[in-house]
Amino acid sequence: MSRNQGPSRAVLDELLSAMRGVTRHTMFGCPARFTDRKMVACVYGDSVAMKLPVSVAASLQSARRARPFQPYDKSTMRAWVQISRTDPQDYRLNQALIQAAADFARLRKADQGVAG
Repeated sequence: MSRNQGPSRAVLDELLSAMRGVTRHTMFGCPARFTDRKMVACVYGDSVAMKLPVSVAASLQSARRARPFQPYDKSTMRAWVQISRTDPQDYRLNQALIQAAADFARLRKADQGVAG
């Protein structure tokens, strides 16, 4: 299976379709969702990757609820986590985290617009 296929994509589409200002693009050759040119999440194989505040990402990793996102076995990406579920429907349990990733992307965009 290629890295951009799998049932996770359908679930991610559903979870993100109702979010305001989220658009479809690709990243790492995988289906991804962006807000204001900042990636919110992407499907990577049968996993979902997202960027969260560093403290949240660290907490998820220490609780073994996520692992660092390391696309194509390259360097890990700071504050990015990868969540894998056996049943793609279980990604619905991560809806609050996906919303937090969207909110964080919007905050990062707003921070870039501040002069100084």
